[in-house]
Amino acid sequence: MTESNDANSKPAVSVDVSIGKEIDRSLAEIITALLHPAAKVTGSLLADKIGIYADRVRRKREQNAQLGLSQVRANLDAAGVELEAITPPKEEELHMLMNGMSLADDENLRDLWAGPFTQVLDPKSAITAERPFISVLESLSPSDAKIIDFLASKRRTDAELKRLVRIALPRDFQKATDEEREAVEEARRFNAETRRKAHRTLEDKAILYELHKLPNSGWADNLLRQGVIERVPLPLRMPALPNIANINERNLLQVLNNLVQRFEILQQAEAQDAKLPGLLPKHSTENSFELPVMFTGFGTRLAQACGLLDEAHQ
Repeated sequence: MTESNDANSKPAVSVDVSIGKEIDRSLAEIITALLHPAAKVTGSLLADKIGIYADRVRRKREQNAQLGLSQVRANLDAAGVELEAITPPKEEELHMLMNGMSLADDENLRDLWAGPFTQVLDPKSAITAERPFISVLESLSPSDAKIIDFLASKRRTDAELKRLVRIALPRDFQKATDEEREAVEEARRFNAETRRKAHRTLEDKAILYELHKLPNSGWADNLLRQGVIERVPLPLRMPALPNIANINERNLLQVLNNLVQRFEILQQAEAQDAKLPGLLPKHSTENSFELPVMFTGFGTRLAQACGLLDEAHQ
């Protein structure tokens, strides 16, 4: 493959070097197929790329790959990426992406695979098909994919609510005018209605994904193990302890009682943390729609690679 003068740039399309079954030529053909829906992606091309030959399995994996490639093409079209500007991934990255996409017999999973595939083809993107991303995507179940997409929706919703919030304050709270009071009340009504609509949209998506039907335990095990999500720390309200220099016989009993209360709170928090409740909040309000888990730093980068988040949603 022709080397670039910039060591950090993505490789250009080349048909001069054969690796395995002419991977470079196949790469160019696949990229052409991505942006030209009328182009025919032959079964032999896909079979060579993902190493499948049993007829039934081969047909199913070809179908999965073609559906995934269609989503990649749609993503590139939406991003305004022209054929001439495409920068293909390395051969090994292409093989891993094609292999994983062909095994994704679920729309939500294929959409996740299409994300990094799109990113590595987009010359404006600095995201690469990192091995940890590939490893995690290979481990996901359809419900895992829905949870990731839902958590990304929650992150986007929170960012949008922060952007839309209206703040109206009187110059002097003790001498607020009627106009200032009305402005404060109007801002309160707007914020409450905006939050209500946003939370209802999240609830509708959760129902669509049937996240309310997740089992009471085990639903987060794989995502926790893969480092994609983590538990949201529980707020602990500990009883105050007096300064040790002020402890005397009279307040010693109170100090001991507070210590016992602290120990019980920690035990309750540990037990609640171990059980991990269902994903959805049992009682959401217009002001609160809190989930028990959130993305880790790695999970955020994975969601960005899959096209679910951007830098504005950090």
